Amino acid sequence: PIYGLIPIGLGNQVFPFFGEKHSFFYLSANGYICFEPITPSDNLNFPSISSHFEVPRISALFADLAPNISGEIWIRPLDDRLAITWDGIPEFPLFAGDSALPNLIQLELFYSGHIRVTYPQLASFSGEEINAIVGISDGRGVPVDPAEVFAGLDSVEYLVDFTDMLPDNELLHFLPIEGPIIEAGELATFTAEAVTDSGNTPVLYAEWDGPGPVPFGDNGNGTGTFFWQTGPLDAGIYTVRVKAQDGAERAYQDVRIIVGQAILLPEARNLSLSTGTPFEDPTISRPVALSSPLIAEYDYYHPQLSQDPDLYGEGSSLLYWFKNRQVVSTLTNTMIVPPSFTAAKDTWQFRVLPISNQFTLGAEAVSPIVTVLDLPVIESIVPDFGSVEGGETVRILGSRLNGPLSVTFNHVSVTSRRVISDNELEVVVPRHTAGYVDVAVTTANGTGIAYGAYRYMPEDLLDLPEDINNDGKVNALDVELVVKAVLGDKRVKNTFGTDINGDGSTDALDVQAVVNQALYL
Repeated sequence: PIYGLIPIGLGNQVFPFFGEKHSFFYLSANGYICFEPITPSDNLNFPSISSHFEVPRISALFADLAPNISGEIWIRPLDDRLAITWDGIPEFPLFAGDSALPNLIQLELFYSGHIRVTYPQLASFSGEEINAIVGISDGRGVPVDPAEVFAGLDSVEYLVDFTDMLPDNELLHFLPIEGPIIEAGELATFTAEAVTDSGNTPVLYAEWDGPGPVPFGDNGNGTGTFFWQTGPLDAGIYTVRVKAQDGAERAYQDVRIIVGQAILLPEARNLSLSTGTPFEDPTISRPVALSSPLIAEYDYYHPQLSQDPDLYGEGSSLLYWFKNRQVVSTLTNTMIVPPSFTAAKDTWQFRVLPISNQFTLGAEAVSPIVTVLDLPVIESIVPDFGSVEGGETVRILGSRLNGPLSVTFNHVSVTSRRVISDNELEVVVPRHTAGYVDVAVTTANGTGIAYGAYRYMPEDLLDLPEDINNDGKVNALDVELVVKAVLGDKRVKNTFGTDINGDGSTDALDVQAVVNQALYL
């Protein structure tokens, strides 16, 4: 039982009352709550008009109640309000022999500012009316009777008979709105509904203290919808003031949006597993050649990295290698697996557990899977471009090229082939449409593929190998592509033919060739 007043916190919510936002209040056994402390023995804790108006207070049934005789007081927090119930509590008997009949009252504090009091049961002593005060107070004392201040006015009874009140509010008003409580990155949304008995449809609009224009729209039927997709850095408390207008009548309600600080985690992105050979796509699962190193690459990312690199930068991230689905502990945090660790028919992949400098762990990221096979390897094609008519003789350079069962250009077989050595084939290019094609060599051990390794060119562009992007002209874009290839951009090397002079490598001579052609044209 509550014999005095106890403070009640609202957690991360607030209750607006006479222009102030309160995060806690004091609960009294005597049927009220207030927003300033009162000692149990103070006259302000006992019912009178002056006591009621002396402090900011909501009197549900301000009386000299006696929870020590019977009953209990309980509180239930809900999503949009807090419910306080004085359950089965009688008024303190004035005289010996008075019957103590219980009272049941419930006070609901909506975080929108609405107040609802329900009286399932009110008691009396021996047929006498209960002595209690019901109402709200701003704490500025008993209101002054205007007749005492202004001449020509008559005093009227200023106490309200609640039994004569209308059952419904006839003025324009909003139904209580539950303010969203979310984490940063989640969706904040609510629907506001304005009610009026005028027969008209109110116009709804809103303003707020959040970033940018308020994301609120009038639905045209007396309701409006707020819809805000928050970002990871939008943590904070925001207030949306929803307004309604119906002719001369206006109403508003403040809706509090609480966006909690999301725990943003680091990520490992763009995992690739390469063998350091040209023409491969290290982002896909695939067979790879025996005796090739396995090279792990990934990008560390954190949403707040640029905000504070010291705090959110990469810390002691963990990289694990898996061989045939079993972790190889000796290779932990090793970026390169030497060929001596691999054998034919092995499967390999790596996983990364990203860890920030503040020791937050992100989700584990998994690389593609490679299967080690005794495959032929294509390192270069010289020259790596030719006519769409085909017929050119080119050399395929690499390793394990001996004993080819087939050689194809984008699945089209070559017209003839000749083995020069285990490291070199000579083939005649078949006909094909313009563009970059994959070149594949198949032996008894499998197929080695060089993706986008050969470029078919129309006859009128055949003399312009410097036109790297194949747009019919040689300009600064082609210079940029060949420079990127020289600097090691594998994406450019794998997509464009940048070996202009056909010597098997992309270097400064190829850059100079493109520059010269661009200046000449």
